[in-house]
Amino acid sequence: MLKACYFLILVSCSTYLLAQTPTYITQFGSNGSGDGEIANPTAVAVHPVNGNLYVIDRTNERIQIFNSSGVYVSQFGSIGSGNGQFASNAVENFVFDSNNDLWVVDRGNDRIQKFSDDGTFIQAYGSEGTADGQFDNPEGIGINPVNGDIWVGDRNNERVQIFSSSFVFKSKFGSVGTGNSQFAANSGPVDIAFDKTGNAYIVDRNNDRIQKFDGNGNYLDQFGGLGTGNGQFDTPDAIEIHPDGSIWIADRNNERVQVFDNSFSFQSTFGSLGTGNGQFSSNAGAVDIAFDAAGDVWVVDRNNHRIQKFDGPQVPVTAPSSVTVAATVFLEGAYNGTNLNTAINSSIPAQQPYNGVNSHSQTTSASIPANAVDWVLVELREAGSAATATNATRKGSTAGFLMNDGTIKATDGTSNLTINLTGNTGTDYYVVIYHRNHLPIMSAAAIDGSGGTLTIDFTSNSANTYQTTTALASLTNNKFGMPSGDVNQDGSINSTDLST
Repeated sequence: MLKACYFLILVSCSTYLLAQTPTYITQFGSNGSGDGEIANPTAVAVHPVNGNLYVIDRTNERIQIFNSSGVYVSQFGSIGSGNGQFASNAVENFVFDSNNDLWVVDRGNDRIQKFSDDGTFIQAYGSEGTADGQFDNPEGIGINPVNGDIWVGDRNNERVQIFSSSFVFKSKFGSVGTGNSQFAANSGPVDIAFDKTGNAYIVDRNNDRIQKFDGNGNYLDQFGGLGTGNGQFDTPDAIEIHPDGSIWIADRNNERVQVFDNSFSFQSTFGSLGTGNGQFSSNAGAVDIAFDAAGDVWVVDRNNHRIQKFDGPQVPVTAPSSVTVAATVFLEGAYNGTNLNTAINSSIPAQQPYNGVNSHSQTTSASIPANAVDWVLVELREAGSAATATNATRKGSTAGFLMNDGTIKATDGTSNLTINLTGNTGTDYYVVIYHRNHLPIMSAAAIDGSGGTLTIDFTSNSANTYQTTTALASLTNNKFGMPSGDVNQDGSINSTDLST
């Protein structure tokens, strides 16, 4: 009954759901500078489309990208003041815009940098100073969902500056102090979050409070105060608004996260001092918060050098009838050290060859793109784990062209594949790739497709593939590919060799 009420009458049930204490689910990260290792992380964000996790690895002056299960994918950034570089130990916060571009607060360089979601530098804005459009140790950033305005917490200038979506200065507000619309000296507006109507909630850190403003920067309300009781804070560091409207605060020096309803009434709290599951490091533990598409929460535990996941109020999921797949894969037999040979392009059949071979997709007749290597089959499976993602869990499959750069495209040679789904109940799927002369491979984790697109790269990180040691061929230049081979040793490679 409660579950039905949550879906149908969200307002009347939200208080009950928020009162439940979030529980620990999992974590990733450890101290270091290697791939997937994190040194003093300061922020986490969830990609709006593919569900990947972006983590600011502050002491390593970089941003690392992980899949939705916390498996390392890639990274970008280095120490410096050039384009795409970050100041030493002082990159603080970021936010995605509606185009899935990433706006990063490069605090030590007094600027905001814009990147595409793959880490490609686009533009830098700002410089040191007190004039409009200049910054002094900026830290907070948020984007108004109503009009796309970008708000920057200009920390040491004790103000918030508002810019258009193209980063043209519009207005500012704030001054040093403890009154309404004022911020603490050198540590005031350190994080910004918006509700669905465009109201802004700003963490006024050293005043130990949250201030609320309308979309034009007019003061509306506040809550908090110094202390350890429910609804009190000690150096709060981050704020995030859950899709259900609840307000979540990273209460840093109290080593906890507090949850409030949209009227600022206390709902629940979780966390304590320590290094165990669900605990946070002393005075610098819970420093940022992000929600995934399901409503679960990822919390940055800075001085424990990790990201922890907790369950949150669940967002109702509508299973899609189709999804797009953006996949990249190499074939061991066609790999030339850089990309894939297209020597057999003229011999590729006009009809895909996978009907009846672990496939229920339809035969397709197509003209062959010039850069096509061969047909491949992409299949999606829905299961609770990789070990149980068998043929019986298949929800859809479609054949497409493997291009010489490793991308898989639809029959037009340019679009990503769209796969129609049947019998699916959620939005996370294991991705399986078949090729008629290579062994199939499957993703190690279910990929989040809630945004409409599943993204997976099998070529650059072996951890993305299930049963890495047996399912992948190690190629030159630190790449990986689907292995060619005669599994049953019958002298030929055919459908009987398929083992996934």
